[in-house]
Amino acid sequence: KRLARSIVDDPQIIAVIGPGFSGESAKAIPLFDKVDLATITASATNPTLAEQGWHTFHRVVSNDSTQAPAAVAFLAEQLHVKRVAVVDDGSLYGQALADIAAKDFGNRGIVVAPRTALNPEGLDYGAIVSSIAEIGVDAVYYGGYIDPAVRLLRQLRDAGGTAAFMGGDGTYDDSLVDSVGVGAEGAYVTCPCVNPALVDSEGRARFAAEYQQYFGAEPDAFAMEYFDAVNLVIAGLDSGVGSRKAMDAWLDRADYQGITKRIAFDDNGEIQRGSIYVMQVRSGRFGPIASVTDGRVSMR
Repeated sequence: KRLARSIVDDPQIIAVIGPGFSGESAKAIPLFDKVDLATITASATNPTLAEQGWHTFHRVVSNDSTQAPAAVAFLAEQLHVKRVAVVDDGSLYGQALADIAAKDFGNRGIVVAPRTALNPEGLDYGAIVSSIAEIGVDAVYYGGYIDPAVRLLRQLRDAGGTAAFMGGDGTYDDSLVDSVGVGAEGAYVTCPCVNPALVDSEGRARFAAEYQQYFGAEPDAFAMEYFDAVNLVIAGLDSGVGSRKAMDAWLDRADYQGITKRIAFDDNGEIQRGSIYVMQVRSGRFGPIASVTDGRVSMR
């Protein structure tokens, strides 16, 4: 909160790009909201962030109420799973994602067992791995951040488990591949973000090339979405916006075409329409294989 307070106290700051995570958003945004300081997150996906009555909250990606059902739709319709283990890391983000997925699996008649949580600081997930092996599942769905996901997937594969593994955007990180190695091959992740390798438009291709030239690396997950968020604020400044309250009002009525999507917000600050992308590890790297829009799965 110290950083958030320093931002609040700087009158030259009239908009915040972020926060990046759901937990820090829940702590920081109430402070920003009191002083009419608009926020635009492109990666904090917990659904409840838009349900707090904050008038300055904006999100340029779909939330987990969309992401989790998209994952369920893919696993049900493409992999035809019948029994799924659902595991979370106890975080605000991870538990909410897993809870939504578990409920949606149940609504489709898919058995959820076990439904469990792991200790994100733990090193040995043997009890969970044994439980999954004893019950026998077609897939493991994980809600949470990357470090526990690496340990969980490695231990599942070391124990001989072959069930499909899927995580949310918190596991969309190259360290899943780098740390687990061959055991990560075939793993799935979902993300409301465009895969950086998906340069299927002039704007995306130019962004990827310039990012590579400047940083000497490929764009990270959510890089394109944050690029859109920054340019959205710049568009507001170019239109003459010069105060916190005016920027917040301008964002509320924005209709902006970014490189990822058309950006317009509903009354709660949510993006009005967005897709969830499914990526799979193939030959040691993530690649897009499907998208889910309005509940419909489209394979690439």
